This record gives sequence, structure tokens and C-alpha cells, in this order.
Amino acid sequence: MQAAAKSYRIGVVDDHPCVIAGIRAALEFEEGLVFSGEARTAEQALALAESGTIDALVADLSLPGAAEGAWLPEAIARAPSLPVLAYTMHADTRILQRVFALGVTGYVLKSSEARHLIDALRLVLSGRRYIDPCLATQLLPCVNEGENDSEETEITRREEETLKLTAFGFSIKEIAGKLCVSPKSVETYKRRAAQKLSLQSRADIVRFAIDRGWLDIDRPPLSALDRKPNAWIADTSRTSASHRGRSIF
Repeated sequence: MQAAAKSYRIGVVDDHPCVIAGIRAALEFEEGLVFSGEARTAEQALALAESGTIDALVADLSLPGAAEGAWLPEAIARAPSLPVLAYTMHADTRILQRVFALGVTGYVLKSSEARHLIDALRLVLSGRRYIDPCLATQLLPCVNEGENDSEETEITRREEETLKLTAFGFSIKEIAGKLCVSPKSVETYKRRAAQKLSLQSRADIVRFAIDRGWLDIDRPPLSALDRKPNAWIADTSRTSASHRGRSIF
């Protein structure tokens, strides 16, 4: 007799009932993901985070009863092992960097397709990070063009460039334009790289890009966050009250 597949309990924090209802409906069609709680205020969000009844938290950054994002450091301090996925309208890489420095492990825009939220949940539950492709494109480092494709390690230079641009959300046509090659060549580079690295989906490619350090998400621009994230999170247990009245952004 086969053991039942593990189901992960998902909590949702948002002050808009329609958003909570939409996420709940989406989870009903996903194997292994179960809606298990909701919160609409900062106080409720803190209680849900430390309740022990959820395995991951999908959280809006803006809630009644707290300045912009001010509840987040305290929630992470109370439940440091709980994966937190920011689900927000803020398409701003500066905010992304700051919340990642706090300990958030995923960032999805509300304007994105529902599949991005599901992909993100599965990644953060597996201990990985996720960045919405629309923001990942803004974190794209300069891609070196014109290097010799004959230099191979695991994958060729062109295959690496194609994977980078794919992870950052560019289409086949856009990648072809950036690399000055045909779309057919891009498809070939992508297929070869995916085969070599056993990458089955865009989510796998994004995860690979994060593991390789292609996305610079660990260096927040503010001096207040220059310390290591874990040390900063630990400090919030003593100073969380001071964050309740002001924005972290």
C-alpha cells in the first residue's frame, strides 16, 4: 500500500477578500497544496505565522494596522523557519532586495499569471528561492556577447547565456535579438542546456539561475540591512515593537 503524498498547508495574508478567494480556488486544483488559513490584518498575520498550522505563508506587504511592510520582520522573527512568499503589487527590485534580506524566500507580482504563484510555492517549500520573471529581467547582469562557443564546461557559453535570459523572463524572440542569432538557434541552445542539466521547466531554470548566483538578490542597497540577514532577523525579536509604526521600505 502506497503512502499518501505529503500535503503542504498554505496560509494567505491579504486585506482583500477577493485575493484570498482567488488563491484558495487556485490551490484546490493543485496536488499537495492545501489552503489552511487566512489573515487580513497585521495582528492576524502575526498570529497565523506563529500558529504552527501552516507550512508556508503567502503574504501581501500592505496590511491595515501597520505601516507598509512593518509587520513582516516581526512575523519572520516569530516563525523563522516558515517560508514566506511575498505576493505584492510592488514591481520594485529595491523592495525585493530588502524583503529578501529580511528572510522572505519568494517574491511574486499580483499582476503575474497564477502559475507563477504555484511555481513559487513549490520552490520555497523545497527550500529554494523564487523571483517573479518580470523582476528577474531587471536583475540581469551584462551578458557577455561574442565569446567563443567552443569553451565548454557543463554547458557552452551560448547555452549559458540562453539559460540566463530564459530565467530572467525573456521570450525566444527577445533572446535571439539580444544574442544576434536566430530564434531556431536559441531553441537549440535552450534544449541542449536543459538536457545536459536535467531542467524540465521554467521553474527549474529559475532555480538553477539562483543556485548559480546569476540573480543578485542578496545585497540590499540600504546600510541598515548591511548585516547578515539572519543576524538582522534575530534582532527583530528585541526591536520588533519599533517597526510597527513605520515602513520598512
